[in-house]
Amino acid sequence: SLKAEIKTHTDINEGRLKEESVASVHNDIERMEREITNLERKLLPKRQNRDEIATKNAPEILLQRLNVAINEAEERSVDVMDRFTRGEFQLPDFVKNYYNARVVYHARMAKADRLQEILEQQPR
Repeated sequence: SLKAEIKTHTDINEGRLKEESVASVHNDIERMEREITNLERKLLPKRQNRDEIATKNAPEILLQRLNVAINEAEERSVDVMDRFTRGEFQLPDFVKNYYNARVVYHARMAKADRLQEILEQQPR
């Protein structure tokens, strides 16, 4: 009968549409998976770089480096005093150099103290 034939063709067409729809969705999923893989590949070196920077600039590491710099500034002050006592500086040059060395020392010391306070406030 004509109705049965129409139903058969309709069922066949609906089946094809479903298959095409499933195939289309499957292709979209594969494309998206490739895109995700590509983006993850690009993201990996950026994450590694971020982690490296975070490690190098961790507050504890910064405090250690700042303490080294404080010691260097202290040594510079002592060196200026020693050179003055040996007569290598006139008084105006000594005052200028010693003052500058002490300003650096105290600025670094203040930064270290502030960083230490911050570290002590952080939960462990």
